[in-house]
Amino acid sequence: MMKFLMRKDRARYPEPAIGKSPLDMACILGREDIVRELLANEVKYDATSVSEARKDLKNLITEIKEIIDDPQKLQGRLAKDEKMIAVNACADKQEWLDTNNSASIKEVHRQFKELTGILEPIQAKLAEPRKYKSSHNNVTSNRS
Repeated sequence: MMKFLMRKDRARYPEPAIGKSPLDMACILGREDIVRELLANEVKYDATSVSEARKDLKNLITEIKEIIDDPQKLQGRLAKDEKMIAVNACADKQEWLDTNNSASIKEVHRQFKELTGILEPIQAKLAEPRKYKSSHNNVTSNRS
């Protein structure tokens, strides 16, 4: 659909269509007939473009990798198996991003949701206040 729109109206829309959905392109080009057809086929308008959704997924992967790789941020709050779960989940989603360049926004959102579901318990642990042992009486205290 996107290639058709670009070829048909190239003179009217010379800018690249990267990140634009077929619905966006049809609206930009004033193709009311195509907008109606897309909406009739239940294509949903989403303010987030595919490129933005991919960027959000990539940013989440990068953020988690940086946390896992930084001993200062971890401070022993995650077990080895929890770290491996996070590392493997991020690697899987990165591989998915690398091999699915033409994925729809719905597919990218699904991958993001899957990753956040896997990482939720790990992120909850990381959000807990750090616990330090007092050197005077071996009492654990919370510091933020």
